[in-house]
Amino acid sequence: VPARNQGMFKEPSKQAQKAWISMMRASQSLLADIDQQLKRQGLPPLEWYDILWELERAGADTLRPQDLEQRTLLAQYQMSRVLGRMEAAGLITLAKMEQDKRGRTVTITDEGSRVRATMWECYGTFLRTRFDGALEPAQLSSLSDLMAQLRPDDRP
Repeated sequence: VPARNQGMFKEPSKQAQKAWISMMRASQSLLADIDQQLKRQGLPPLEWYDILWELERAGADTLRPQDLEQRTLLAQYQMSRVLGRMEAAGLITLAKMEQDKRGRTVTITDEGSRVRATMWECYGTFLRTRFDGALEPAQLSSLSDLMAQLRPDDRP
């Protein structure tokens, strides 16, 4: 620890540390479990679902890769690679923008919509089993409210 920071650091509470560790372990476990279920059914990874869902939600509006970065958990360095794979699989189209030849837009294909719907059957079943099956409705609401408080963009 640099000398200038000595005495300024305040240890987080034990409850905060425990909550952080529990949240991260639960998150990693849940993400690994759903990815395994998708894989067993021959479906793409969850990150593809998130992109397809955002594209469907956009409707007629086209999105740029940076829009998808903001709406999903993928970092910029991952986005190009994932979009390239999705385009090769026929789930999306990438097009150069007329006004900005370096910019690209991303659009979901009919096949992408079909795959997203199939993925949702697996994903939705997972959520029903792992969340609805494990927690009461009031607990789910509390969990959602608590998580929203940790995200600056979700705060009222």
